[in-house]
Amino acid sequence: MGTEANENSVLMGDHAKNKKDVDYGHPPKDGHNENSLQFAGVLLVCQIIFMILFGLFVRYNDGGVDADMDRTYPWFQDTHVMIVVGFGFLMTFLKRYGWSSVGFNFLFTGFTIQWSLLCTGFFHDILHTITSDAHGSNHTADLTIQLNMGRMLEADFTTGAILISFGAVLGVASPVQLLFMILFEVVFYNLNAVVVVNHIGASDIGGSMVIHAFGAYFGLAVARVLYKSDGQMDNAAEGTEYHSDMFSMIGTVFLWMFWPSFNKHIQNATLAGGVAMGTAANMQVQPFGALFIGFSAGLLSTAGYQYIKPFLAEKFSLHDTCGVNNLHGMPAIMAAIFSIIHCAINDHGEPDGHQMMPQVFALLATLGTAIATGTLTGCFLRLPAVEHLGAYEYFEDGKYWEIEEEEED
Repeated sequence: MGTEANENSVLMGDHAKNKKDVDYGHPPKDGHNENSLQFAGVLLVCQIIFMILFGLFVRYNDGGVDADMDRTYPWFQDTHVMIVVGFGFLMTFLKRYGWSSVGFNFLFTGFTIQWSLLCTGFFHDILHTITSDAHGSNHTADLTIQLNMGRMLEADFTTGAILISFGAVLGVASPVQLLFMILFEVVFYNLNAVVVVNHIGASDIGGSMVIHAFGAYFGLAVARVLYKSDGQMDNAAEGTEYHSDMFSMIGTVFLWMFWPSFNKHIQNATLAGGVAMGTAANMQVQPFGALFIGFSAGLLSTAGYQYIKPFLAEKFSLHDTCGVNNLHGMPAIMAAIFSIIHCAINDHGEPDGHQMMPQVFALLATLGTAIATGTLTGCFLRLPAVEHLGAYEYFEDGKYWEIEEEEED
């Protein structure tokens, strides 16, 4: 009896210690791998290259005069709040990854905006100029990138797609992997946007296909390739606590407030309706149609968390940290389907009637491009030379942030 009691006491003590370490405190720092200079090195090299490219190609629009400043700056301001505060705090639900969620979101937002301005300018200014000159319609080729509020707003939208992908691998991808993911994804995002909008001619005023669907399925493809069976699934550190959920709710409220088209359940299902409404937002769906779309998206998102996410994790080893498939992916597909139905119903001389097939092709092109390019990017991120996280470091701030260790009783 004495031996059994002592063993039970030891087990209970170990359990209490593990529960404290896993559920509430950060584990000892000596368990982390040594940090390499790779993250700082990649960031430094990219920043120097960005400055050189900006010096060579980027110029303020019309000598610094932006005629639409009064109209576009409030949009940019609202979108910027959503990107930095909304997305940043939405991801703080992980109880031991709050600094990384907000801090890396902030850092990568600035990084992505710079790279996006260069890539968007290449596709819309330089490439357009070269193409026009090749057809003899432009004899004064000016290979510069115009910088104005419209481009800044577009850069924020691009950043939104990147941060959606970020959510799929939150806590399991290293900052180095995320930097390389941004470098690849911004290029592929702009390529898909040019094809969908300029060549297919799809109507996607709220960006449900171009932003949400692309970002979600690109990120999910990366997540599937990066998956390792060493602690990503059912990791105790992936859980939430009271305060982390409250911080996450801040992000939900800011997203819901600052993007009127944005109409775990309450934290994401409340936003899914806006994603589902995005593609058809400028179509005559009437208030009843908007309410029905939002209601349906809320049901789909909640069902996704309850049934679809566990199914994908078990059957396909797809670890989706933030549930981007439920918030962005499936509602974005729903948005495209609703727009297709609307265009089909109005295919009798109505302005939206000719849009049905472009909407179909745009959805297929976006899903195909996102999954294919996400898979290729994930394969690159798995290279041994690229810094990655170990099982001890998943969903944990301690590797990259100075965290005060709690004293044991």
